[in-house]
Amino acid sequence: MIKLSIALAIGLIIGFERQWSNKDFGVRTFSFAALLGALRRSSQHRWCLSVWEASSR
Repeated sequence: MIKLSIALAIGLIIGFERQWSNKDFGVRTFSFAALLGALRRSSQHRWCLSVWEASSR
């Protein structure tokens, strides 16, 4: 949960900076992308661990 919060915070910071600079993509886009990236990494890590444990039996 902490890693997801950190990813969301970083995405919000980048998004706010881009929105203040009047860029095309802003707060919602970057926070959503950062959160999805963290969720994907988390699920991939769990999947790799389960495959590793299954192959070591």
